[in-house]
Amino acid sequence: MGLVAALPVGHSDTLTVRGAATSLWHHHQFGATVERDRHSTVSSEVTLTFPRGRAMWLVGAGFERDGYHASDVPGFDYTFATPSLFAQNTFSLTQRIAMSASGRCDAHSRYGTICSPRLSILVSPTTGLTARLSAATGFFAPTPFTEETEVIGLSRLRPVKDLQAERARYASLDVTGKRGPLEVNGTVFASIIEDPVLLRDSSGVLALVNAAGPTRTSGVELFAVYMREPVTITAYYSCLHATEMSPDTNSRVVVPLNPRHSAGLDVAWDNDETGTRVGVEAFYTGVQAVEHDPYRTTTRPYTTVGVLASQRIGPALLYLNAENLTDVRQTRYDPLLLATPGEGGRWTTDEWAPLEGRLFNLGVRLGF
Repeated sequence: MGLVAALPVGHSDTLTVRGAATSLWHHHQFGATVERDRHSTVSSEVTLTFPRGRAMWLVGAGFERDGYHASDVPGFDYTFATPSLFAQNTFSLTQRIAMSASGRCDAHSRYGTICSPRLSILVSPTTGLTARLSAATGFFAPTPFTEETEVIGLSRLRPVKDLQAERARYASLDVTGKRGPLEVNGTVFASIIEDPVLLRDSSGVLALVNAAGPTRTSGVELFAVYMREPVTITAYYSCLHATEMSPDTNSRVVVPLNPRHSAGLDVAWDNDETGTRVGVEAFYTGVQAVEHDPYRTTTRPYTTVGVLASQRIGPALLYLNAENLTDVRQTRYDPLLLATPGEGGRWTTDEWAPLEGRLFNLGVRLGF
């Protein structure tokens, strides 16, 4: 449930009030173990936006209450209350240079007051070329829910205690160039997460702990779009390098399930006059590190191909969608099931490739 209201409070000033509340009940089944729980969130925010000269100001205050209650597993309930104050100023230094500075302070009920600044500079040296340099900090309040605990549940986990909040620093440089039908965007980024929360297995006892060192991530992304009717070509490439401190060995390792290289190409032909559209896409996923897998430590690279064709006939749209025509399946490389229960009682390896093989969808959509 949510509510948003925007009210004019001056000649060009705007007051916005937002509110939302959710409550979710879950029934988890981990083998013979049942875990029932309830998540609830209440949030509200008031912002005032007003221009002053060449600057646009935004100031506001917010409040969030996040609660969790586990019916079958004791020791994991929590209630976080976080009032906050924030402000943002966007202004133009010249016709080709603009800046945005913002700051937010959160008074977390468990992890104290944390302030997070952000700065961004946008430069347009020539027509069709822009560059944006950004830097920011932030934090995350740890909860019992991580990718690992979503798989194994909480009943095998030691109750969470004495954790520090995760704190992040991030910087990026985006460059976008556009000429005629071609637009190209490139991004270089890096981030550091201090006190990341990871799962540690100590002689069969599982616990969430703050790692002894930071998680470091850096990478490059390239994205290009060529549009000249009736053809649209989209391509992207990503190179990612992420490492973390293993909580079991206190040595730096590659973050699992993050492909070092990935790429994609999408070619679409769309004729508005005939109502015909045909698209072909191909996605490449490079080598990934894996854990909890007795069959391998690194994955095999793979490529999937898909085709989408549609034809409009009066009020009807006839379509055919084919995915993973290369029939890539993880079970073609290794079994999914473990011979014996793994960490936390898990019975399967992590998913690092498609599981379902080829997929075909044929249908008709009617519009009135």
